[in-house]
Order: sequence, then C-alpha cells, then structure tokens
Amino acid sequence: MTDEGKQATPCFAGLRMLDNGIMNRRNGAIVVAAVLLAGCGSSSDTTAGKVAGQADGAASRVDVKHAIDPDAKDIDQTPKDISVEELLATKLPDGADLGKANDRRIGDFEKSTFRVNGTLKSVVLRKDGDYYMVMQGKSGATAVIEVPDPKLAKGSPIYNKILAARNAIESKYHPTDKPKDINEPATIEGVGFYGWKSKQGAGGHGSSPRLMPGTGFTQGKS
Repeated sequence: MTDEGKQATPCFAGLRMLDNGIMNRRNGAIVVAAVLLAGCGSSSDTTAGKVAGQADGAASRVDVKHAIDPDAKDIDQTPKDISVEELLATKLPDGADLGKANDRRIGDFEKSTFRVNGTLKSVVLRKDGDYYMVMQGKSGATAVIEVPDPKLAKGSPIYNKILAARNAIESKYHPTDKPKDINEPATIEGVGFYGWKSKQGAGGHGSSPRLMPGTGFTQGKS
C-alpha cells in the first residue's frame, strides 16, 4: 500500500506514529487500542457482518411471517379458495421491494387468508421452528406452506388459529428435522406471503408466493 493509502486509514495512521518513534511505550499501547477500535480488522469480516445483518433483518421479514407486524390486524380471516397453481401464479406487485418491506405487508395478497386443496407431499421441522410443508397441485406443481412455532407468534391477532393448525399437524404427523413423506390429500389454510424466490415452490416472478403463517389444517379435501 502507498503512503497516501496508509494516511487515509486510522490503522496505518496510528502505526506510522509508532514507526516514527514519536510515542513512548505507554502511549503506543493507547494507539494500538485505538487502532483496534477503529476497525483495523479484515474488511471482509465487516462486510460479512453487514450481509448477515441483512439476512436476519430486512431479508427475512420475520414479523410478517409470524403475523405480529403492524398490518396483521388488517388480515381478512375468511379463507378464499385457491389452487396450488393459482398460488404460484401470484405476482409481486410492480415496484414492490421485499428488502424494504421488513415489517409491512404487500398488497391484498398478504392481507388475505387462503384455503388450498392438494396432496401434502412432505413436512419437516426446520431450524427456525417452522413446520415446512410442500403441497402438490393437479398439474404436479408444488407450493410451500409454513406454520411457525406459536411461541413466536404470541400477540398476533390470529394466534389461536396458528396454534390450532400447529397442534393438528403435530398430533397427526409428529414432524422432526428429518423430512417426512406424507403423500396424502389435505386442506390447508394460511395467509398469503411473498417469500424470497427459491427452487422449491418458486413462482417465477421474482418471489416465492406461499402461505405463511398457516392457520388451518384438515386431512383430506374440504
């Protein structure tokens, strides 16, 4: 690095003072401490920290997932019938930015409750506490429905429905962290949610529309 580059950063400014011999040993220790506080660690570590923060914050939309966001009170709790294929075809509204909607709902889709019939292919307990279920429609396409840990949904206006759905799935399938094949007809209700586009259940519109949180479960078709 050039001398100009060293002068431009607190790290090298402090070290250069030591090199010039203008500080005594005690003051040198002070400079070293200041250097550490100024962020003389790896720049890649700092960047990684910012990325991790984004993943845990704006990118995850945890409050919306658990229906404890400020807009949760506006959720229409009367379920509307929707097929797996229609669910996947739901487009993110023009101009909507998931990264800027951390604790806000997007459009009518995320303020509506839906009921979907199909084949429940599998269920697994994920690390975040969700029951992650894959539903298959008549075309063979699959969509995702997630029922969170009720402990994380306390205070939600639909808490009782989340709890009831969770208990129904628990008593029927006893999900674990190992994916469990089900392949049974089921009817599941839940609130619309725009998740990040993923391989499983991706709608192909820049997001992965799904039902989250799940609010009802019945074995067989309704």
